[in-house]
Amino acid sequence: MNSSIILGESPSSEHKAHSFSLNQPENPKIERIDRILVVLSDLERRDFFPDEMWTQLVALADELILVNSENLLLEKWEELLFQHHPQVLLSCWSTPALPERLPSSLEYVCYLVGSVRHCVTARQIGMGLKVSNWGNSISRTVAEWALFHVIGCLRQAAHWSRVMQQEGGWKTKNLQTASLFQKRIGL
Repeated sequence: MNSSIILGESPSSEHKAHSFSLNQPENPKIERIDRILVVLSDLERRDFFPDEMWTQLVALADELILVNSENLLLEKWEELLFQHHPQVLLSCWSTPALPERLPSSLEYVCYLVGSVRHCVTARQIGMGLKVSNWGNSISRTVAEWALFHVIGCLRQAAHWSRVMQQEGGWKTKNLQTASLFQKRIGL
């Protein structure tokens, strides 16, 4: 299976093309994608697609185009989409909102994070553009941090951080530490 990857610094610069072979057996259960346009910052790419995952992503497409979103000129965004005619757009926080006019080849926007409201319009979705985000995959992390903040509030953690650092709070004889021992907490 041959896959090509095209790296570009910005839509106004010349793209550097690099072709390589992935010596992996074809998976008959996975449908090949003609062209994936990945518009992420370097940090987003490293965070969401560490080494092996990046290799697996590249293996899904006949052609994968990677554009660093930090170098993307907004006035060239629509031109970039029409230049590459992606079937799939892989996007994240730093990816700009989609222009009103989209190439007919674009079938799916995979938004790697939360709400898509700022990047895809309801009209575009109504016209058949498929869109996904991280859905509930982040919910356990959010729930854990929500619990952390609730306990922090009940323990008056912010208050004690300030008092200890600025007012020598550990020296007073009248401490009210808001301990949760023997307390019932309902969530």
